[in-house]
Amino acid sequence: MKKGYCSVLLVLLSVIVLCACGNSADGEQSFHPPLGEETHSVESSGGEDGNTLAEITEDISADGEKASPDESTGNSKETGGAQMQEMTIEVGGQKFQVSLYDNETVRAFREKLPMTLDMEELHGNEKFYYLDEGLPANSENVGSIKAGDIMLFGSDCLVLFFEEFSTSYNYTRIGHIDEEEAFVSVLPGGTVEITFEAGE
Repeated sequence: MKKGYCSVLLVLLSVIVLCACGNSADGEQSFHPPLGEETHSVESSGGEDGNTLAEITEDISADGEKASPDESTGNSKETGGAQMQEMTIEVGGQKFQVSLYDNETVRAFREKLPMTLDMEELHGNEKFYYLDEGLPANSENVGSIKAGDIMLFGSDCLVLFFEEFSTSYNYTRIGHIDEEEAFVSVLPGGTVEITFEAGE
């Protein structure tokens, strides 16, 4: 009798276990997408703006690098974009366009224009002039200087370079003469009169 009772219990237990396993398997399947939809292709995945990942990838590969909003505005020479402000310098009766950096020093300097300065020569590679009033400065170790560079040394020394060389001194960048070779060719030695004017 006991054996029969145990046999019935074992059968019932087996049925319960089999039913539980079947329900568990069904439950697991319900959490998975139908076969073939587990992965999404690049073409079918879209961003919030409606562009697919494929289109975004094409844009990036075409441009080399997708520009950020700040880079796309390009408002300074430092970022390689068009300058916001313009200036010309005149020496020996000839005018030269200057591409300016977009910084506080440049804005303060332009407010003082026009001005004509007798710039002295130093070391055979630069012309300099000490301004009556200092300008806001944010100097850095520029490392390399090119002919046509215009910089501020300290807060009141305006420097115009006409030779390329390396330096360990700190300067605040102001701008660069666009046609530096033509400028150097007309620049006389010694002290020279140079006029700085704001562009239109």
